[in-house]
Amino acid sequence: MLPALFFTALLAGCASAPGGGQEGGRAPSSDAGAPTLGTPEWQTWVDRKIGSGDGQGHGPDVGSSEWCSTIDFRLFGGASGLPPCSPLWNQRVHHMLTGE
Repeated sequence: MLPALFFTALLAGCASAPGGGQEGGRAPSSDAGAPTLGTPEWQTWVDRKIGSGDGQGHGPDVGSSEWCSTIDFRLFGGASGLPPCSPLWNQRVHHMLTGE
């Protein structure tokens, strides 16, 4: 438990440091198709991987607060413990999708 808290704190610090987090950086490269965290391109990539629609072409607009809540529910059962679409939430979503 303690190592997980340390890692989470470390990620939070990196996200707020100059040049860290999503500011101009690329997402980790094990999934070469993953765009920069938090960008509209990244959100579209996440939506393609998880899907936010109902299978009939209906769903929230990608990147909207409703979309973030839908992704949070589908990945974490609505219990990520983070504000949906926050920088740390983006990192956790990326980790779930890539294992990084």
